[in-house]
Amino acid sequence: MILAWKAALIIFAGLISLEISAAEAAEKTVFPAPGGQQTILSVHGATDLAAMEPLIRDFQGLSPTVTVEYNEYLTNDLFNRAASECDAKQGTMDLVLSSSADHLVKLVNDGCALNYRSVMTHRLPSWTRWRDEVFGFTFEPAVIVYNRDLVPPEDVRRTRAELIDLLRTKPEQYNDEYHEALEKLIEEKIEHPDETVAAPAKKKKPTNVVDLVAVLQESLQQSKGKVTAKKKSAPAPKSRKAAKKQAA
Repeated sequence: MILAWKAALIIFAGLISLEISAAEAAEKTVFPAPGGQQTILSVHGATDLAAMEPLIRDFQGLSPTVTVEYNEYLTNDLFNRAASECDAKQGTMDLVLSSSADHLVKLVNDGCALNYRSVMTHRLPSWTRWRDEVFGFTFEPAVIVYNRDLVPPEDVRRTRAELIDLLRTKPEQYNDEYHEALEKLIEEKIEHPDETVAAPAKKKKPTNVVDLVAVLQESLQQSKGKVTAKKKSAPAPKSRKAAKKQAA
C-alpha cells in the first residue's frame, strides 16, 4: 500500500518480509515499544525526523506494543533502495513515505506494493487513494502567479495540469529562451570541452516601476522654483498714501 499525495506520501511496501543485503539508510532511529515489544514496524521515509517523531509517538500511544524503526533518506536514495529490493523479490520495508509521487507510482506499477483496505481507508476521499496502494494524507499549498499584461484571460490556468497543457499547446508563446540557450551551451561544452563558452545572458525585461521618492523630490523642487519666481516678478503693493496722491 502506498500513501501518496504532494507533500508526504506513504507506501506499504510489503516487499515480502525477507532481509536483503543493501546499503544502509542514511539515518536510523528506533522508537522502543512503550508497552513492551511484540511487533517491529520498519518505516523508510524522506521526511525529516523532527516532523515524523510526533506522529510516531502518537501512533505508539494507540499501539504501545509496536517498536518503530524510522529510516531517513533523500528521495532518490529511498527510491533506489526500494526499487533494488523489489527487483530482488526481497524486502525490509514495511512502510515507505516520500514526497516524490512519480517514484511511488512507478513502484506500484512495477508491482512493488501490496494493497491495503480498512474501514479507515474507505473513509478517505476517493481522490486520495489509488488502487488501495497509494494514499494521500497531507497537502502542499501551491499558487500560480502570472503577468496580466502578458497572459490573456483565456490562457489563465488554475491547476498544474492545465498549466502544463498550456505550455505544450503554445510553446512559441511561452518558451523559455534562457533555458534553451543554456541547454545549447551545455551541448557545445560537451562537444568542445576545451573551449571556453560564454554563459547566456538573461534579458532585462522592461519595467514600469516608478521611483516615487525621486518623482516627489522633483515635484518639490519645481514647486519651490515657481514660488521663488512669483516672488521676484510680482510688483510691490503700493501704499494707501501713494495711491491717494496719484488720484489727486
